[in-house]
Amino acid sequence: MGAKVICYIQAFDCERTIEAAMQSVLDQTYENWLCFVLSNGNRNTAAAPNATFDVIKNFAAKDNRFVVMNKKVNFVGMTGYAMCGLASRFPGSYLCALDADDEYERDFFHRGVTLAETHHLDIVACGTEIIQKEQAGEREGTLIKRRQIEEDLVIPKDQFTSRFMTYKPFFNETWGKLYRAELFPSDKTEERALREMVGGRFAADLLLALFLLSKSRAMGVLSGTSHKYFQYLRRPGTNASIMANATLAKEQSRRPGKMRYSIYSTHEIVMDFLRKHGEVDQALYEYTQAVLAGWLESYFTHALLPVQDEAAVAVLAAQLVFHPKFDGLMRYQGSGRYDNLRNYQQRMEFCRRLCYMLIAQHSVYNRKWLWKEGLRCSPATRKKLDRIIKKLEETIQMLSGLQEGEPT
Repeated sequence: MGAKVICYIQAFDCERTIEAAMQSVLDQTYENWLCFVLSNGNRNTAAAPNATFDVIKNFAAKDNRFVVMNKKVNFVGMTGYAMCGLASRFPGSYLCALDADDEYERDFFHRGVTLAETHHLDIVACGTEIIQKEQAGEREGTLIKRRQIEEDLVIPKDQFTSRFMTYKPFFNETWGKLYRAELFPSDKTEERALREMVGGRFAADLLLALFLLSKSRAMGVLSGTSHKYFQYLRRPGTNASIMANATLAKEQSRRPGKMRYSIYSTHEIVMDFLRKHGEVDQALYEYTQAVLAGWLESYFTHALLPVQDEAAVAVLAAQLVFHPKFDGLMRYQGSGRYDNLRNYQQRMEFCRRLCYMLIAQHSVYNRKWLWKEGLRCSPATRKKLDRIIKKLEETIQMLSGLQEGEPT
């Protein structure tokens, strides 16, 4: 039979996709598994109907290896807590997570366990097909790209730094991996260390993977693809991740001196991990700069846009552009290997977009003041927005000069 695989799925407002996700687990050729499915805040009452919990319950009746859980209030951060709890209950097993709108190929558990057991690996990751659909629930989609390698890969601990560029793309998310249960915290000290490293931070999934990697003897990546990730042109009106990220960012803005939800905070943890396991040479440093530049867009999308609070936006944007790493990243002259470090163009466009948003935000804020509708208008916030806008305009001018001075 081999080691047991414990799969965890949490679902919120996804009655159109959860059945396909659960079916992909039921179809696994590897039979020694349990799948825990959490209905994460789905309500099904006359006042607030939601079919997700009913779909979960009805599908779970097909096989007693499905275990249904129900949580009254949605909490997007449940995955880490749930997997830690399951790891302590099922020692000797392998744990994996699956998003409620994704699917695993039917041989993922078998191939993952086989590679892990053959080479004594603590983590096995798999490749992903990224598929675009018009909306959730549609059967057909368009393959956008594949994230994969050509041959199975085994990486020992002493190569975690030197081969980071090879395996990092497979470790950005919680899903798509089998983790040995013993990697998860086993006592209060380890739990505190995990919370300190991951809790309330940008790119928490990556940081959880690094925490578990730091305890691993070796890891592997399966060739080809064993996971399907779906993108939708039209998404539902509710999205738990966006709601949670906006709330977290707003809370963090109230204590800027202890800001955790920051790309710089996450980047420093990544660099500490790399230095701990080897030497960061010039090629790897350039790669980490490209990763940091890529996070600018994600931070803009997930922290700044959804917040809907002028004071919080001002604090978050100031924390982004006045950080010492911002100027260094903007001025960094890459080799041309990575698009977002090439010719300063993408960094210039990011600064323009952020600047335009803050100018518009400033106008909205001033309009509240001019209309005298009884809404608070803090002079400190207006002043902070002015400083950020000026800084971004200066950065755009600097980048334009650097680009003009580059050899063609």
